[in-house]
Amino acid sequence: MIRSEILRKTRLEQNYTDSDRTLLCELTLYGKFYEIPEPLFFKRYHEKNMYVDWRARMAWFNPALKGKAVFPYWMQFFDYIVTINRVSIGWFDKFMCYLYMLYWLLINGKRMAKDVFVALYAHLTRAGVSRQKKNVYNWE
Repeated sequence: MIRSEILRKTRLEQNYTDSDRTLLCELTLYGKFYEIPEPLFFKRYHEKNMYVDWRARMAWFNPALKGKAVFPYWMQFFDYIVTINRVSIGWFDKFMCYLYMLYWLLINGKRMAKDVFVALYAHLTRAGVSRQKKNVYNWE
């Protein structure tokens, strides 16, 4: 459960994979979290709700991205930065958030580089290099 007045202050979930993490981070900047020990949500996994890779998952969030280059880790990084900039917290807390983002870059730098290389590869293959077709969109 989330207090509606706090949720209205956020930008909600954005249109990229794992944007719920950014929303949760923003919510933590507004106050404490309390964990309820009993599960209130159950996610059912089956073959029709699974994605094969993150490009397919991004297309699920935004069908206009199907077959296009996407940069989910870059999107998440910049969304974190926007969130830190827009939330009214003290300068020390902002500094600590930015410092953590340097750590986040160390953890996710390879994934960010992979975003770029996959996009470059997709661009080159569309430009004439042949590639095998495979269905990465399970829900079609």
